[in-house]
Amino acid sequence: MPVILFGVGASHLINEWNDLPIDVLGLDWRTSINQAQQLGVTKTLQGNLDPSIY
Repeated sequence: MPVILFGVGASHLINEWNDLPIDVLGLDWRTSINQAQQLGVTKTLQGNLDPSIY
């Protein structure tokens, strides 16, 4: 079963999360997937959906 970590307003912790034993990193709407990739995240990424649109 995959382990997913999702934090709201905590993009400053992305580098620390990358070291955790998780499978997927969920991003809130304030953090772009490109930004996370540029920071060197090696986990599967999901999210970055603006809640006001959906």
